[in-house]
Amino acid sequence: ANLIEGMPLHGAEFYTITLKSLADRFNIPYNPKELDESTKDKLQLMAAFRDASDVLNEFVIRDWNNDVEHINIIKTRGINLDTVKEFRIGAIPSKQAYLDAMTKRGWSLSYLRTNELIDDIDKKDKIFEVGKIILTVCDKNNNPIAFVSRKHVWSGKEDGAKYVNSCSSIIYKKAETLYGYNL
Repeated sequence: ANLIEGMPLHGAEFYTITLKSLADRFNIPYNPKELDESTKDKLQLMAAFRDASDVLNEFVIRDWNNDVEHINIIKTRGINLDTVKEFRIGAIPSKQAYLDAMTKRGWSLSYLRTNELIDDIDKKDKIFEVGKIILTVCDKNNNPIAFVSRKHVWSGKEDGAKYVNSCSSIIYKKAETLYGYNL
């Protein structure tokens, strides 16, 4: 429906337009309920985090057998490919590759910046940076809702944090979320 007919792939419109169209086409009863703006925003943000998690994880899976920095970082920690897939571990080969992959999935640069799915140039501690392992934080239903990144090389003497977490949002409250609970 998305590729052939251009129907929405994520967000509230997926449920109200795409899913309804497919249900009608295959004679499946489906009556979407009206969603308020807050719920639409939440669904949209959850879709963006899911896409970002998929992109980050796909970079690692794609490059697993290559001698590249973001794979070597993960392998030096003794992490195998099954664990990478299960825990949705990611990394970026370059900021531009990440941005290109996200825009290809339909996310605008302004949306990514507004929702901290790409780091501002001026930001001191960054999540989406070459040389970091990026872990996906999921809710109890296995939906990606945040990220935490870890610098590969950190002596404690340099500027910046060793770990950087996503900020709280309408889908993520750090104090209410336990990493790995979904597994």
